[in-house]
Amino acid sequence: MKAPIIILIAASIIGLIRHRELETLRAQSEHVSESNPAGSSSHALPRASRDASSSLLSEPPSGLASKVWRCFGPFSRSEDQAMLDPSLREIDATLAQMDHLAVMALLQKLLADHPMDEERRNSLQYFIVIRRFAIVNPQEAMRLLVALPEPSFLTNHATSVFRLWTIKRPAEAIDWFDSLEGEERDRIATRDLTLDVMTSQARFDPAGVLDRILNLEATGRADLAASFGVYAQRAMRGSEHLAFLTALTAAESRAPDSQVLATIRKPYVKNLTNHLGEMPFDEATEILDHGFNPEDRLELATKLAGFKELTEPARWGEWLAAHGVTAKSPNPLVRFSQEWSMENSQSE
Repeated sequence: MKAPIIILIAASIIGLIRHRELETLRAQSEHVSESNPAGSSSHALPRASRDASSSLLSEPPSGLASKVWRCFGPFSRSEDQAMLDPSLREIDATLAQMDHLAVMALLQKLLADHPMDEERRNSLQYFIVIRRFAIVNPQEAMRLLVALPEPSFLTNHATSVFRLWTIKRPAEAIDWFDSLEGEERDRIATRDLTLDVMTSQARFDPAGVLDRILNLEATGRADLAASFGVYAQRAMRGSEHLAFLTALTAAESRAPDSQVLATIRKPYVKNLTNHLGEMPFDEATEILDHGFNPEDRLELATKLAGFKELTEPARWGEWLAAHGVTAKSPNPLVRFSQEWSMENSQSE
């Protein structure tokens, strides 16, 4: 009995960490997009094939290597100091117009022109590929990671770059992931990356991700379910929860014997309940009213009645009373509204 509890606790911790990482990446992406309009226009690229897109530069523009080196090259500079350089906006705008082959050539030129030790080389590569190129063009940055000769660089950074890609163009990123085959798939499709694919797909294609999960169950990969249930809830927003719950209920009807769907629902609903009180009232109650059957809704509403902090407490009190919740709320405003609504309804 203890093992499932431990798994759920571990999944919750992993989900929280990954949620915070995702929010950080989303903030970085939005910051660069706002400060770099020249680069943002290049993002709407067709995936087509894994060949470099003809709309992008396949070679680094003349003088770019010198600009990058002036920004990052002085050995007295830390990476954080380089991030403050005013020339970064121009560098970002140029990187946004380049494909992965052009950035590979840029790295090779910098390393050829400026011999450096392994630590400095790794730092330079991280600065260009992860801190700059991945934010303005994650699609090509992912291709670059696959092409780089150092397998550890792909292992360490593939998940971060892929998350940035799914923030900008999720369907395209998932299409690329599904196109991987053979040795390339074995090398890239790690547990973390597969989990990111599932979480991203859940936000815009919940029925599709549940089909993916059922296929994983059929091939012996049901171990991803608990972690997915926690992290998917943390990544979703607003109406995405209702769409996912609707799709999950439909999938359970189609596959009533699936253990993996039950494994997903429990941590997902548990973590969702913990956050409903923080959501806007109309958004939270729409999920409760339309995402659960009456019995489950009453159970969740009773748990919510025990929360001390709820948005719009007066409206929550009325809603709880309307749904027959008699448990007293520790929030005085919720409790007053709840009791008043119940007394008013009885007098009628």
